[in-house]
Amino acid sequence: MRFFTSTIALIQAIFLPMTVLAADQYRLGTITSAVSVNSIPPNVNSFQSPQNKNALFAGRNISAGERINPGDLIDGQGDIAEASAFIGLEARRSIYHGQPVTITNFREPIMVKRNSIVRMEYMTGSLKITTEGRSLDQGGTGDLVRVMNLGSRQTVTARIVGPDAVKVGQ
Repeated sequence: MRFFTSTIALIQAIFLPMTVLAADQYRLGTITSAVSVNSIPPNVNSFQSPQNKNALFAGRNISAGERINPGDLIDGQGDIAEASAFIGLEARRSIYHGQPVTITNFREPIMVKRNSIVRMEYMTGSLKITTEGRSLDQGGTGDLVRVMNLGSRQTVTARIVGPDAVKVGQ
């Protein structure tokens, strides 16, 4: 049995063209954990595993905030996946090639950025008031954000209705 002092040494040992029996110990303060790897075939990518046929994986590196396009996600066989539920969403964080993805990795596209000037609209009956405000938060369509009215300096909560547009009340 081999012992490795770093994660890099363990990873290098796993992907050498031989079967590896390994244990790596990590020490964090007083907590110690051990990871053992038994009989891992050489050069196996996790996204090409037969048990992951129905899973989705990143087909390329996807940066945080980047929109998902057709062909960006692949299935467990390495083919381009039909992932229409993900198309048009933005990545919450960077996702690397071959990394498994779920719906929690994505969000609706950002329509209002923090500190941007937005059009505030208040409507009741036939009365419609429109003014400008500064967004104190960011979000996508339908999200609630705090907005400071530039005229009165009052902070209100508003719902995002479009690019740089919010609706106050209701």
